[in-house]
Amino acid sequence: MTKKNQGFSLIELMIVVAIIGILAGVAYPSYVEYTRKAHRAKAQEALESFAMAMEKLRLESQDYRLANGSTADVTTHTAPIASVFADSAPTDGGTQFYDLTFVATKFSYTLRATPNGTQPMNGDGYFELHHTGRKGWDADGSGSIGATEWCWKTSKGGSC
Repeated sequence: MTKKNQGFSLIELMIVVAIIGILAGVAYPSYVEYTRKAHRAKAQEALESFAMAMEKLRLESQDYRLANGSTADVTTHTAPIASVFADSAPTDGGTQFYDLTFVATKFSYTLRATPNGTQPMNGDGYFELHHTGRKGWDADGSGSIGATEWCWKTSKGGSC
């Protein structure tokens, strides 16, 4: 009588587990970076929509400061009132990854999208959009936008 070979040996099982581990080790970091880029794109899209809302407000009331519900200068980054624009991005619901704020005078504004606790920072900083259309990204997370960061790059090290 011959004995039929059934199942897997421990060595075969260990090889399969090792291969799955290697694949997961390569795929997971790529997935995380992909989702971070998608969140950044949503924040940039929200800032551009926020800028359109600010321009509409200026056309209707001749004053950017009303995005705060007041005619006083907005000197610290403040969330907009709900009737003007959302205070977080993405604006279409779900988990919010960026907080939207602004500073404004009657004739100018600066919008900012700052990563919140649900967006892994890993060196990423905030995005800014000025009333002139100038865009900045604190890509290195230093807390300020350096001379080479006055654009919205899709990845670190890219050119503007």
